[in-house]
This record gives sequence, structure tokens and C-alpha cells, in this order.
Amino acid sequence: PPLPCSPRLTSAMASAALKRLLDDITAGSHGGAVPTGFSNARRMNWGACRVPEDSLDGHGSFMDVKAYRKALASSFKGEESKAEAGPEGSEGPEGAEGAEGKGKKALPPTMETDDDVDRMDCPFDSLELGNNVGKWKKEQHDIKWAYDNSLKGQEVHVWWPGKADGGECNNVKAEGRGCWYRSKLLNDTSCTVSGRCLHFAAHDGNPQHTYTCPTWIRNADGVGCKLPEHEWQACPMRFHLQRVDTSVPMEWKNAISTPCSLERKDPPPEEPEHQFPDKSQGAAKDTEDSVGEAVKAPPVDDGAGKDPGVDPTTVEPPKGHCTGKTLDADEPRMIFDLKNNKWWRCNKFMRCEEWDIRQIVDTENPKCGEQTCGEGQQCFVHRISAMQSTFQCVKDADVMLISDGDDAMELSMPLPLAFLASYRPSRGEARKRDVRHFF
Repeated sequence: PPLPCSPRLTSAMASAALKRLLDDITAGSHGGAVPTGFSNARRMNWGACRVPEDSLDGHGSFMDVKAYRKALASSFKGEESKAEAGPEGSEGPEGAEGAEGKGKKALPPTMETDDDVDRMDCPFDSLELGNNVGKWKKEQHDIKWAYDNSLKGQEVHVWWPGKADGGECNNVKAEGRGCWYRSKLLNDTSCTVSGRCLHFAAHDGNPQHTYTCPTWIRNADGVGCKLPEHEWQACPMRFHLQRVDTSVPMEWKNAISTPCSLERKDPPPEEPEHQFPDKSQGAAKDTEDSVGEAVKAPPVDDGAGKDPGVDPTTVEPPKGHCTGKTLDADEPRMIFDLKNNKWWRCNKFMRCEEWDIRQIVDTENPKCGEQTCGEGQQCFVHRISAMQSTFQCVKDADVMLISDGDDAMELSMPLPLAFLASYRPSRGEARKRDVRHFF
């Protein structure tokens, strides 16, 4: 049904209201009372207007726009649940035929979970205003100076996925670890909201892990942000950060840059010329002259034809460290590229595939499609289309995070040099470099 206050409804209503208003004004100018017409016209506004009959509340009054839209949404969910159940006597959304693909694909669950109840839609573009990057210097003291002097935008709180005083910041719902830091979202042209990227500067100038997720942000009032509905992939709440010393970031980067295409080998070399010429067709020599010389008999065709060698189109692809199709039967390792907001599903051979995740259910023993995940598992809902999803349970130990920051150059260094580059003198002798303190 058309929403209230649409152009075709409001034009008629405005004409009727104007007519009643003129009539009442005319009646009032002649000394008459100004009864119901003027009061009714005065009550009409763009926030509350006439809607279809089914939008009446229990008292026979018309609801405002927000209430009407809420009623529409609830009625739509009711119709959707009926569509999932199917007609009476059926076993799925398509009746008897729906039972054939049972457990593999289903209508997507609602994007709103218990965690989203207290969250709000955050205007990330507005939060970036006044925080222009310009010529961004990536040293800690430079970031600290820019935060205090040149970044004029709003301040938010961002979950930092490193290591703080309370331990590893690998669980966003663990409040007591001191992992929330005052920060400002940067207006960075190389990292935009439309490109599913959020770049921030921390109040202490720390250059590590300076990219974040929408659901890892709280506004100045402490209210968490919702995941935008379009294109953004779900962010993990429980994960394991993969540092350089685990070698996982390097292996993963190597895998996503190498397609699992068929290997093509060089064709076999041509048969070399005989070392000793065939003298059977030439002039015969004396036996004494031919003594000690090897004579090779001409090749004889056995009827099998020429050996074609190895067909490069039938060579098996490499097992791992490449990008290609993965199987549901493989025990997956879900790797999240934090900077690019992108999930990858990889097997134990690091054969990886882009895997669009619309939702992650991380409650205790979550319902995952037609199965129930075990203890210490999360349900990953993979988006196939707008109305189709697949479900898979993944162990907490296999949910991995690849973070990025202003000090990301360390990832491209050899391992010993990366450790040397990561060392910087701290403010106090007792304070370690890899442990961040809460201010």
C-alpha cells in the first residue's frame, strides 16, 4: 500500500484543508465561532495525515507516519513468516518442493539481533567532517599532535583489537579489558564509507590497528553503531588477531594474489638430433673402418602414434596458497580483512575464496539453519542473494582477523626486520611496547 503523505494523498488533503480553513476564516470574520473546521485544519501537518482504513488505531484516530510505518513493518514480517512456513500441509517455503533443498538455503534472517537493540544508525560521513587527513604522517607523536590540534571533528570511542592492560582485545563484548579508546574518524579519500572502509586516529597517537568496523564504534554518548544495511559485511565480536609472527598474514596475502588456475607447463622439447649419423643409407665402409662406431637403428613405428606429452589443460590445480573454490566439507578457517571489510573462507591448505557474510550469530549454542552449533562455535550466515543464504558453524579458534594500520609497512619486511622495526622506546621503562594502556 502507498505510504501516508504520498503526493497523490497530500494534494487532495491540502485542498480540503485549505477550503475548510477559508470557510472558517470567513465565518470568523462575520462574528461567528471558529468550530471544528479550523481546529481540524490546524491539527493537520506533515507528521500526521490521513492514511488507509487499516491504519486506524484502537480509538478510531489516524496514526502518525512513524507509527504507520512500524505497523507496516510488523505486518510485512508476519507475511514473511507465513511465506517461510508455506501453505498448510507443506514442509517449506515452496511446499513439498521446498523440502528437497532443506538445510542448505533459506530466506535470510532479520538483520536485527539482540545486540542491535541498543544500537543506532551512525552518520559516519558526518563523524568524519573536520578530520581531514591532508599529508598524513604515520609516526605516533605526529598522529598525537594532529589529534590535539588539526582534527576538529567529533570524538567517538573505538574498539582497538590489539593488547591492552586487561589482556588481548579479542572479544568486543568483554568490557573490562580496557580496549575502548577515544578516537576520531578520518576523512581519508583512500578509505571511504562507500568503499566499506573506516580509518581513525586514536587520542594517544598509536599507529597500530587504525582501521575499524562499524559495530566497533560508539558515539560520544556511548551508544553503539549498527552495521549499515547495504554492502557492508558483518564484523566479528570474537576473533583471534593474526600477527606477523604467526605467518598467517603473509600466507593469506600470497593466497589471495595467486589464482588457483590450471598450471601450464612448457611443451616438451623437440627430439634432439642423433649424436651419431645413420650410415645405413650412405656408402658402405670397410669393416675395419667401422669398427668401434655405434650404429643406431632407425626408429620403428609401433602404431601408437606420436607421444602427445602432458596436456596442460588437464593438469590438476595446486592444492593451496591460492584463490579458488572451497568446499563445505572442508573445516573452514574464516579470515576477516578488517581494512577492506571482506571475509575469506580458507581450508587447511590456505586455498581461499571470498565469502560474503551478512550476519554472525555468536550466542551460546546458536541456531544455524537446521543445525545447532556446539560450544565455542559461531554461526556464519553466507549471503548468496538478497533472499538466499547458507549457514555454517565455525570454531572460535578458526575465526581470524587480519588487521591493518599506519604501521603496516612492517608486514612487507622479513620477519627479523619486522621485529626490529616494531620496537620503539616507551614512555616508561616498565611499560612494554605490545601492551597498550587505557587513558
